[in-house]
Amino acid sequence: MRVRVTGSAGKAGNIDGNHRRRHIVAGGLCTDRRKLLMERLLKAAGRAVVAVMVVLLGCAGGDAKTDGTSGASMDYKKERRMEVRQPVKTGLKVLVVYTSQGGNTRRVAEDVAALLGADVERVVDKKKRSGFFGFIVSGRDALSKKLTEIEPVQKDPAQYDLVVLGTPVWAGNITPAMRTYLQQYAGRLPKRVALFATAAGSAGDGFFKAFAETANVRPTATLTVLKKHFSEKLTEEYDALVQEFARQCAEVSR
Repeated sequence: MRVRVTGSAGKAGNIDGNHRRRHIVAGGLCTDRRKLLMERLLKAAGRAVVAVMVVLLGCAGGDAKTDGTSGASMDYKKERRMEVRQPVKTGLKVLVVYTSQGGNTRRVAEDVAALLGADVERVVDKKKRSGFFGFIVSGRDALSKKLTEIEPVQKDPAQYDLVVLGTPVWAGNITPAMRTYLQQYAGRLPKRVALFATAAGSAGDGFFKAFAETANVRPTATLTVLKKHFSEKLTEEYDALVQEFARQCAEVSR
């Protein structure tokens, strides 16, 4: 195949099929490069999504995970309750306040309350946080320290000698529901306040420091209950952790 063209000097010239084939091959190379560039962009986007998920899950900071259905929390639903044979004597009027998306934080709260003979107040978030998108939004809200709308609470923390605050760790932070509760009631907390958290990995000193600053308290005791502690194989370890925490809470009355 021949294509007739006119040169710059006005003379006729010829571009034969070999030259055209070179253009076709070059065009193919351009297409391959575009595909390669697109693949690289998609991979980079995928890594960015993974990075965001790592932050939201709290994997880098040992924070809580989701069970895939209950929001940005590692609160896997468990029905077991600690057998309290002998409550810890405090001589104090105690209130346990907690938020829980799936069950684990509730479990710890109720076990601590049983040991201390305490009243219990659950802070309920009115925002829907179930499902995958609920999980993403919840992690984002916690990371950006957003507030939320909570249901009215029934108990006044100012009427108690000791308040125990519990929350799952979402993206390295307390939940929006707990943050909202503290904004509304931090000024009514007693001097004696203890803190606990449920997390996939260690919540760390930084988490409890931020938790305490938000509550404007100096905690008398802190406790992190990890995901692994809810395994049936670690029942004794879980019981020991919660009992020791309750004992430390009782120490403030002496």
